[in-house]
Amino acid sequence: MTVTYLAKTKNFEETTLYINLKTQVAGMTPESGEAFDDVLVLKDKTNHTFNFGWFDLPAFSSGAHYTITVDGQKFSIKTSTLAWIQWCDAVINVESNKNMKIVFQNLLTLFAFLKQENINTVTAQSLSAFLEIMLTHSVNEKGLSKRMGVNGVALFRSFDPHNIAICCKSLGMQSELIQAISNKKLIRSLNELLLSHADMSYADYSEGASFNFLTLDIGQHYINHLNELFNEQFFRSYAVAQVMNQKSYILGGYVDSHHNLKLIRAAFLGTHSEEQKRMISANQKAFNEINKRVALTYESHYMFAVKQFALFSDSSLETLIGRLGLASNEENKSFVKSLLSIGLAHSSISEQQLIDDFTDSLNYLADCSKLSINKFEVEKKNLTEEIVKRTVIVRPDTNISSIAMFDTTIGRFGFTNIMALLGWRESEYTFPETAIHLSRNHDVLDQVRYPIRFQVKWKVPKTAGETKINREITINSYILLKQLQALHCSNDTQAMLFKSDIGSQDIDIGVKANVASIAGWQHFTDNYIYFVELDMLDKLQVKVAEDILTMSERATLLELIERYPPSSKTQNLRDVMRKVRADLPKLIAAGIINSNNGHTGTFLINAYCNKTMSHDVRVVWDERLSHEQKEYLGGLAPNEKIDRGSLNDIFNTIKSDCAYPTPHAFRHIWAECVYRRYSGDVGWLIRTNFKHFGGQFFRRYLREKHMQTSEELAKRRVISSILTSHLHAMKSDRSRDFGGKMDVYLRRILKQTKVVTSEQYGHALREFAHLEIEDIKANPWGFCMLKSRNKHRAKCAEEGIPQRDKAGVEFCIGCTNHLVEQEHVAFIIINIANHVTALKQPMPLIFKAESQRIVKETIKTLRQLDKNNKAKRNERYIEDMQSALNISNEMEAIA
Repeated sequence: MTVTYLAKTKNFEETTLYINLKTQVAGMTPESGEAFDDVLVLKDKTNHTFNFGWFDLPAFSSGAHYTITVDGQKFSIKTSTLAWIQWCDAVINVESNKNMKIVFQNLLTLFAFLKQENINTVTAQSLSAFLEIMLTHSVNEKGLSKRMGVNGVALFRSFDPHNIAICCKSLGMQSELIQAISNKKLIRSLNELLLSHADMSYADYSEGASFNFLTLDIGQHYINHLNELFNEQFFRSYAVAQVMNQKSYILGGYVDSHHNLKLIRAAFLGTHSEEQKRMISANQKAFNEINKRVALTYESHYMFAVKQFALFSDSSLETLIGRLGLASNEENKSFVKSLLSIGLAHSSISEQQLIDDFTDSLNYLADCSKLSINKFEVEKKNLTEEIVKRTVIVRPDTNISSIAMFDTTIGRFGFTNIMALLGWRESEYTFPETAIHLSRNHDVLDQVRYPIRFQVKWKVPKTAGETKINREITINSYILLKQLQALHCSNDTQAMLFKSDIGSQDIDIGVKANVASIAGWQHFTDNYIYFVELDMLDKLQVKVAEDILTMSERATLLELIERYPPSSKTQNLRDVMRKVRADLPKLIAAGIINSNNGHTGTFLINAYCNKTMSHDVRVVWDERLSHEQKEYLGGLAPNEKIDRGSLNDIFNTIKSDCAYPTPHAFRHIWAECVYRRYSGDVGWLIRTNFKHFGGQFFRRYLREKHMQTSEELAKRRVISSILTSHLHAMKSDRSRDFGGKMDVYLRRILKQTKVVTSEQYGHALREFAHLEIEDIKANPWGFCMLKSRNKHRAKCAEEGIPQRDKAGVEFCIGCTNHLVEQEHVAFIIINIANHVTALKQPMPLIFKAESQRIVKETIKTLRQLDKNNKAKRNERYIEDMQSALNISNEMEAIA
């Protein structure tokens, strides 16, 4: 190896450093090569090749030499020699050849980055750019190349910039390669990088989690779909579960065998396959007896479930409150639902107590008597009997699941809905009914609408260990939990969310929660009603161009065109449809979907290595795996066990950038819901859950240490979603449901945004949000989107600092940070009503000046909304407020 000497008294090969490193590498017992050679090969179960000669190639070296001081002498050395010294220093306590290879790759990446950026040192300013390269690029003899997926966390665990800097300092090198950066600073930089580029914290990343892009914009549709399926199939699944739970009775005197179990399952079906027909024919007598008992048992339990839960549907509640003489509004509906829920609970609270306490506070229809316990019980009984009489028994839908898994599958849909409603960690879902406590709500603000509070007192293992903590849930969550308990045939001490014959301590809840969360995903991508209708719309539009539509198809086309006009809402829906369908093959290839069929982990690795993998799945693997990953898999011996780090790296690469449901993803979505709870149509999830609690509840929850990252992600996602909606609306909407001074600002800025590809589109929005929008806060009267610049101009600012916790409609209306949607108008009108009234009162102007300002700003905002949405939804409010202003002005003129 050629070395240029600055001092002639000793060769570099004679230094203690050189000799020690030779000894160190020899102790590794290389398969070939030794210290300072161009190639070193270390072998365990596979060969690990270290191409140190690459460091002298143009992609890594500028051609200049490095000056080092060893044994008091200066030496000029090549890049590869410096790499050898750094590598040996870094791996001195590393035992795994694989981890040594990771250290080597990190050094290659470092030198490639320095060459690419034409710099000598990674400083604090360039650290983020370097870490992004480490995360998203691979390295080979040609230099850096963008990966399809992202590198695993092992790369960063083996990266120690502080040690590299100390090694350089020991060689007499000043400010070269990388500055001494502390581990705390490194993790903080990684956290910021992962949050901004991948919607994931470093804590999640370091635990092996994948980059999951399931946002509220996508997740709300999945939850809507599962909610519809669960409600549609619950009575059927409950009846199936009860039949299977009474298998001994169903079989009569027949043997409990796999063969006879098939006969029971066949009895649920209206039509049979040829194989089933042959089986039935060969066992006709047994089947006839089993079929009769299945039919009777199924019908009996189907009707029992109807009696228990049918009154909780929106249509039944609407009918019931009408018969009780109550006005049709959310407050009355929630109160009556609370009365009905008492019948499901083991509680000392009675319907009589609630009716006696609140009958005077309810809103009644004209000429109707007040609610009494007798009236409630009679109307409840009569309506239940009517529903039972008109109920048609329906067979299980085997397009959703086989009979063998039918009740389990529907139960998983309900479990997933609970995960979305609660946003808890997966370890916290093992609670039984005895953990749920009902109490009277003593908060005067909402005790009529919600007279009962529901709390779960259960373990929170990650933060409280075995200590049981009280956490509030909504009435809708409670009703769903009772349905799931019934479906799983669980007693009061067994877990409510899944079938369990053993103590909850012995359950792998992580597996159950993850399997449940993904259970309906493929059905969602193929059968979500909005996707199906958009597909139909596209097909009919092709046919109309070819002039081959029937009269019936023309009618359907007109209906679909009206339902899905060219608008930002339709565009967002199409974006979701394209995204989830494009991701589905990757999720199947990664074993996320169909995981119960053995398509996981080692099975898929072996199938890829043995070339027994299906063609479609192999295409995905070949497209998404990096050269290094393919090389690693190619070097595995037959049936060789792969370590968890490599396994995670490979599968995270395959599913990288995909959106799919997990319990952890629902925690992030829950945090997003907090910021969207007063917004427009964001689906069943928010309608049923997030308007129940006040801001104080959410702040307590999000203040929890492990939710703070989720809150930051939620803010970024909500801001991005709002910006995307603005851009879509500006491009395709004839009308837009936005107003406020922030809307004016966004329209002006976004009009100047020029993007070509969807990738540029997303990047531009993220960049704008990062630079221009510092924070977001959800209020019933609109969003506060605090701009990074001119914060002192916020109307709530004191001494130039925004005081957003003190804000109200009076502060926010007319503020430069205020963004309003049509859904916020009702709350605004209610909260400025006193100001409108004040304008009509004969009092000095000085007492009405603030009311005048607020009313004028409100009129401006409502006019802007009406102008943007090209409708006159707010005209009556505007007229009333303008009339109040006119009266005030007339009084002033007279005075």
